[in-house]
Amino acid sequence: MEIYAQLIDEKDNPLEFYSLATYPDGAMKTNIVDLTRLLQALIKGYKGESNILDENSWKIFYAKNFTETKPVTGINPKEPNCGIFIVYAKSGAIGHTGSDPGLCSFMFFNPSKMTGRIFMGNEDLTKHNLDSFKMIWENLQLKND
Repeated sequence: MEIYAQLIDEKDNPLEFYSLATYPDGAMKTNIVDLTRLLQALIKGYKGESNILDENSWKIFYAKNFTETKPVTGINPKEPNCGIFIVYAKSGAIGHTGSDPGLCSFMFFNPSKMTGRIFMGNEDLTKHNLDSFKMIWENLQLKND
């Protein structure tokens, strides 16, 4: 499939084109331009400036799944809070992450500054590349963000 980037494993071996049985919750095929448009739409929705969803739907979309008064059991406390499709990072950023064999992405915005950043890689997130990915992510941050 020549229209897709070559995916690689953690040893830099090329992966064959694949599909997943769990496709409804992952394996989204996109590009940086469309993912940027999605992030811009999410920021507009958060600010109440989007007509993609009505105001109530945006409130539901951004509602946190658990709170101090409504804790969730059986989840690692290190895991971030989440809404529909999104996670709330401990830094306060709101966004989405994903990792499947041979690919990963991080897409977050700062809700107080309304600035965002996106990282897409053609390698899945592993303990072997986590530090490198973190360094790239930190370098994408705006100086005053």
